[in-house]
Amino acid sequence: MSAIDHRLQGIIHYQQQTYFAQDVLPEEEVQLKVTGKRKAQLLKVLQADPRRIKPACQYYGQCGGCQGQILSFDEQLNLKAPEVKRLIEQLSGYEQLMPPQLFYGQDWRYRRVTRLATWFDHRRGWQLGFRQSQSKQLVQIDSCLVLQESLNALIPPLQGLLNAFSKSAKLGHVELYDCLPQPAVRLRLTSALTAKQRQLCTQFANEQQVSFFVSDLKSEQYLVGSDCYYQLGELAIHFTPGDFIQVNPLLNEQMVQLAQQWLALKGEDRLLDLYSGVGNFTLPLAKQVRSVVAIEGIERMSEQLRVNAKLNQLNNIKALSGDLDDPKTLAGICETIDKVLLDPARSGAQTALESVAKAGVKAVLYIACDPATMARDLAIAHKYGYKIQRWALINMFSQTSHVETVVLLSAD
Repeated sequence: MSAIDHRLQGIIHYQQQTYFAQDVLPEEEVQLKVTGKRKAQLLKVLQADPRRIKPACQYYGQCGGCQGQILSFDEQLNLKAPEVKRLIEQLSGYEQLMPPQLFYGQDWRYRRVTRLATWFDHRRGWQLGFRQSQSKQLVQIDSCLVLQESLNALIPPLQGLLNAFSKSAKLGHVELYDCLPQPAVRLRLTSALTAKQRQLCTQFANEQQVSFFVSDLKSEQYLVGSDCYYQLGELAIHFTPGDFIQVNPLLNEQMVQLAQQWLALKGEDRLLDLYSGVGNFTLPLAKQVRSVVAIEGIERMSEQLRVNAKLNQLNNIKALSGDLDDPKTLAGICETIDKVLLDPARSGAQTALESVAKAGVKAVLYIACDPATMARDLAIAHKYGYKIQRWALINMFSQTSHVETVVLLSAD
């Protein structure tokens, strides 16, 4: 065993072959089973890395999440940092980067959003839980240590609700949101609720004091409640269950503050916010600049951003919907912009960053939940002569293999 990658997978070199295996740390002697061309499975730890600790979660090794909990809270990010640095240097063309700033939050009870899978077992009925590692099979759970307590407390009664559904129910997944004015449940189905199912869900929502949102192939609606929002400073960010919102509220606030500081926003600045969602960055940053153009790929979320701007009395935001993988979407826009913020999905922002770089926008803040696609995209910025002024790793997803990466690019 010689190394670990940015996903906290062990890298094993054996007989001139390289394998990747979960749950394996550097400085360990292990027994493995080869399961694929470059994949291996840990069978036994013969000599443990001194940093290895006992996982706190009872479902560790079964559930496909929280792979990092064999390491202490601090050590997780300490091991990720040099590997993300190596990845960026390897793929982007930038060399000898300075070490990143590291931002930590809570080790447990931090997630305000989760998605639970459902599965019908012929002996036990409907099951609720998470997928097994590298499998479609489900691990039934009755609690989760990374969920905020308001969501964790909903798991047993939700299991009780599903127990009342028949085998023929067309259940998909269940999403939970810790939000205001009360927590929310989103039930995803592939057919409309029956009258009996609707009654069961309504009764559940009233008993648990939650909003209940139902989404099927034809419609979406609240059965109970009518609104969801979260607070970001003095701002109220409204959203519809199913919209993307950041899972870690404490570190999200720190990340927004970081964006404000690093972009050094001024009153005369014209800002472009790409992949803007419902306004997590748009709204607080709009308070510091002359104008913001916010572009999002999903029209419903762009419309929600317009509503959020009005509700928060911000009249300097232009919210648009467009395909940011199509260079025509940004045609003529980047030339009128002073600074840019990008927060794309895991697929990255190649086309959008190319348009921004071609226009020579002075300052670009790139926020990514996948350092591999970010590293690939940064090669574009490098080609156009941008410099990395500073960068950071944010432990947004504690106990997992994921990390949020923030890079400030300058054309100067």
